[in-house]
Amino acid sequence: MRSLAGFAAALLGAGRLAQAVQVLQLYQFPNATQFIENIAIRRNGELLLSTFDDGRLYALDPLAKDPEPRVVAKVPDATGLTGIAEIEPDMFAVSCGINNLTDFSMVEGSAKLVVVDFNKVTDGVTPTVKTFFAMIPNARMLNGMAPLPYIRSVLMSADSKNGRVFRTDYFKNGKSDVAFEDRKLAPGKDPKLATLGINGVKIVHMWLYFTNSERQTIGRLRIDEFGNRKGPVEEIVRLPASSGLMPDDFSMFYNGTMFVAAHPNSVLKILPDGTWTALVGGDSAAKLDGPTSTALTRDGKTLYVVTGGTGSGRGGQVVAVTL
Repeated sequence: MRSLAGFAAALLGAGRLAQAVQVLQLYQFPNATQFIENIAIRRNGELLLSTFDDGRLYALDPLAKDPEPRVVAKVPDATGLTGIAEIEPDMFAVSCGINNLTDFSMVEGSAKLVVVDFNKVTDGVTPTVKTFFAMIPNARMLNGMAPLPYIRSVLMSADSKNGRVFRTDYFKNGKSDVAFEDRKLAPGKDPKLATLGINGVKIVHMWLYFTNSERQTIGRLRIDEFGNRKGPVEEIVRLPASSGLMPDDFSMFYNGTMFVAAHPNSVLKILPDGTWTALVGGDSAAKLDGPTSTALTRDGKTLYVVTGGTGSGRGGQVVAVTL
């Protein structure tokens, strides 16, 4: 593995090194099949982890002395969980399906959204799962997901294979349609790094921000309050092809600063003007093994990072970065 200094030099001057941060691994799954795809933070501070582990959603208390994940939901007829978003206090929508891990797609007809509600528990600790929220059978890979700011029951979901964004309304019996699609949201014509286009999705000030893993870009486009497209795709950052960095899911601070998980081993900090830094890289105290997503605490002081663990023979990691 190259040193972080060498890694930064390979970025052709487009980015620069960030100031040192404290990086601590909280937990790593022992089984390589326990690939963590996404993360969300509950109101009580617990972390929710969506995984490619037979449809299981995990929770982990990051402040515990010895953090240990527990299964809080098992989604039937799903092998992999991907995007996760809070639509009401302590109520989360989760995208899922039967995954084909050879090309990171979902088996045709299996893509759907479910709701995990921590306000309604069956035994004092286990949330209820509404297993039929919306079926989206023509989605090839549901991935990152974000609610509309003014209508949080409406979710905007990335379809990473087709370069589309689906719009689904929880309170209208899961009615779903394609809000928009664009070739800049799709993988390239000859994918070299990945077969995934649009991946992570967040909405801030009526801009829908996204990452495109294969094209190595971070961009945005203007939408209205109903999720309709109002402008062209704007490119914020294009990572150097030689870096091999593939942006995945991300989190955003209120001022527009992005914290992007990037394969194979980095977290990038991207300012609103497009200036970016390698916040965490190869020489960190905790080695990141295939970062997939980040979650920022409300005070902006701690960034949680999750990984797939695909290269170590072990499962995904949960890592805390003190900013």
